[in-house]
Amino acid sequence: MDQPSWISTHIQRWGQKPQLRYFYKQEIFRRILAFSDPAGVLVEIGSGPGFLKSAMPNLICTDIENGPTIDCLVDATQLPFKNNSVDAFIGVDVLHHFDQPGDFFKMASRSLK
Repeated sequence: MDQPSWISTHIQRWGQKPQLRYFYKQEIFRRILAFSDPAGVLVEIGSGPGFLKSAMPNLICTDIENGPTIDCLVDATQLPFKNNSVDAFIGVDVLHHFDQPGDFFKMASRSLK
């Protein structure tokens, strides 16, 4: 699978930084899991390397670029999900990448149950 070089670099750095992995797994991922219904339709926006998928195997990982765990290539302002079909959208370190965050929120609100 072709992936941008930044994803490979990010995966390599993640592997070299145990403190960073610990923080994300114990603080960020744990909190996301606590507020997520594992039986629900959960979509991560801007998954990049897809680290959250290791904690949530049923997570639908999306990104604008291809990567090892990406299930769906999408622009966050053009989501392909049907109305009322998604239980939760998850975004970790992603909003600062959006030119117009409001466009994403409008699209996401349409898709949320």
